[in-house]
Parts: sequence; structure tokens; C-alpha cells
Amino acid sequence: MALEQQICHTSNTADCEVFTITDQTGTYDAVDNPGGYGAPNPLRNDLALYLLGYKYKEGEDDEDITAVINNTDPQNVTYWEIANSEDGYYYFDLLTINIWDNLTSYVVDDLVFHNQVFYKALNANNNSEPSDINTDWEIVTDLAAETANTSLVANVRYNMNYTCRIEICYAKVVHDSGAICNGCLDCKGQVLKLYQRLDVLLQSMFINMSQENWIEADKVAQTMVGYCKKTDCRVC
Repeated sequence: MALEQQICHTSNTADCEVFTITDQTGTYDAVDNPGGYGAPNPLRNDLALYLLGYKYKEGEDDEDITAVINNTDPQNVTYWEIANSEDGYYYFDLLTINIWDNLTSYVVDDLVFHNQVFYKALNANNNSEPSDINTDWEIVTDLAAETANTSLVANVRYNMNYTCRIEICYAKVVHDSGAICNGCLDCKGQVLKLYQRLDVLLQSMFINMSQENWIEADKVAQTMVGYCKKTDCRVC
């Protein structure tokens, strides 16, 4: 079985400003994890991981926002922290690239990682160490343009719908109903209406996520974001 990398959203900061994506591929095991790192699959130390990420924006004229990701240690990275300003649909591409090896013969367009730099072969070569003066290679500064490169060990797409702020709003309504009422004549009834509205939207969003309807899930998320902002998760 070939390498099957797994990445996952694993945590958020308390203020929802940062979330973590973690490499959960694990070590090869013939029974429990045949897609893991290690013989007969590639070793983790022989690979460089580079994560690309985007926040989806609806509309033909809207460009998806490129996430700022620290990719400074591709050979050893195990997780990435993503700064975030809004809830909704994010998607990531994990590019896996071979470490340069002097025993390997390379062909044109092969990608490698060497001395903390990504290179692409301009000529077929063997034992030709990549550098900024070696004409067999060129430095790659835009890996987003290489997602279809056939020399990639893997290109894994990961989709997620970030719901940290939405869930805090929902939890505030569910668990702190007394605190969100400011002298309302019918506090209980108004809290119930707010809860029901958020609950229907939240369930709709999770159904879309389970069906991998990520754009539809994002639409629901944006509705909830607007609703939570408008009400401040409060009644009265």
C-alpha cells in the first residue's frame, strides 16, 4: 500500500484567533496503519512537507484568501498554526516532496528539497547537487504553482469548516441563558427562539459538512456569523 497522509484540524486557541492543523499520518503498521511513514513506504525524514491553505470567499469576483502558514521547517514539521479572522470553509493542500539524494537520477521538472530550499530540475541529472548556481536546477519560490507536478510523493487535499466563534455563540445561548437576558419580559421564550434559530442552522451546516458540501456549509456558516454578530448572542 502506498503512503496515505492524514492531516486534521486538532485545536483552537481560546480566542479563536489561531487553529492548528496536525500531521496524523503516523508510523507504518501492516495491520493498523499500512499508509503510514516507514518501509515499505517512504520514511518521514526522507520527505519535505509544505502546506498551502485558503479561506473560501463566495462570489465570482472574490478571490479565496491565502492563509499565512509557517513552512520554515518542511523536513521536521508535525503541525501548522493558522491565523484566522473568520469562521467558514477553509481548504488545504499538503504537498509532499522528496529530499534530494545523490544516488537518484532526476528528470526535467522533478521537485526536491535540499538545504532548506525547494528546487525543480531544468535538466536530467544525477549526483548534481542543487544550488543557486547549478544550471541543472532552479529555485522554486511558488509551490502553489506545482500542485500538479507528477514528481510529488503526494498531494493531499483537506477541507474543513471552521466553527469556533459560531460554537461559542451557540454555547452562550444554551448554557448562559440567564446572563444574556437584560430585563426581558419573556426572557425564556426569546432565548428559546434564538436557540432554535441557531440550532437549525448549526445542524444544517454539519449535515452539509458530512456530505462534503463545503461551499453550502460555508453559506450556512456565514448566515450564522451574521446572526451572531447582529444579536451578539443575546436577547433584549
